[in-house]
Amino acid sequence: MGLFSGYLLITDMDGTLLDDERNISNENIQAIKEFIAEGGSFTIATGRTVESARRYIDRYFKDIHIGAPVALYNGGKIYDFSKEETVWETYVSGHSKDVYKKIKKDHPELGLEIYSDEVTYIYNRCRFTDRYKNLHYKVEYDTDDSIFDKDWTKALIIGEKEDMDKFEDVARNHYDISNIVRSAANYLEVLPDGTSKGCQIEKICEITGFDLNKTIALGDEMNDLDMILKCKYGFAVANGNPHLLEKAKHKTVSNNESAIKAVIEYVREKIK
Repeated sequence: MGLFSGYLLITDMDGTLLDDERNISNENIQAIKEFIAEGGSFTIATGRTVESARRYIDRYFKDIHIGAPVALYNGGKIYDFSKEETVWETYVSGHSKDVYKKIKKDHPELGLEIYSDEVTYIYNRCRFTDRYKNLHYKVEYDTDDSIFDKDWTKALIIGEKEDMDKFEDVARNHYDISNIVRSAANYLEVLPDGTSKGCQIEKICEITGFDLNKTIALGDEMNDLDMILKCKYGFAVANGNPHLLEKAKHKTVSNNESAIKAVIEYVREKIK
């Protein structure tokens, strides 16, 4: 029985596990290996798709066991990469989908993306929606209203930071979208009702038998808040959203300073 036996470490990717160059530091990798060697289990909670998360798992975690299913889409899907199967999935409500049409009409300056069955559909283009062109993901650029007949794992509203700052309150109050989170300066995500990263971690614990009182989580944005509050040890990284830093139980170093290593060292001192 190692010191971390029964503990589950869950980290957000962008802005947390990944540094500003979207790399994972050797210090973080080594710390995760040592955490697992001492009995702990490791997994990821991200807004990314299966394929997007897979590219990092294949690059950095070939010799690191992902000890629990991965939380994807900021709430919509839980995927087991060891078995290559979806463990759990839920979908955006019909009401939120209908609102999407109104947003396209009222705010043509905003990019609109829809994620369905591991394909990204561009419903309204802006300069940010062209970011996929050289990444070789499954993307449909000219999406018509037939997309509303599909199940949506999540949807994304994307634009300039100043536009998103203004639109965030509008989305909540004028359009009455029930589950919307700010996941980055340029991103607002429309999620299935009643879902979040925190709900996903509860579901993963239910499926795998981990105890929520032995969970450790890190994040940098407001989509990480529920997870950070529900886990026993919840950390906001120093580069995080100021609102997250205000609400988080614990704070740690930035994503450029090997935050995973710092958190593992902190928890080690608490439980030894």
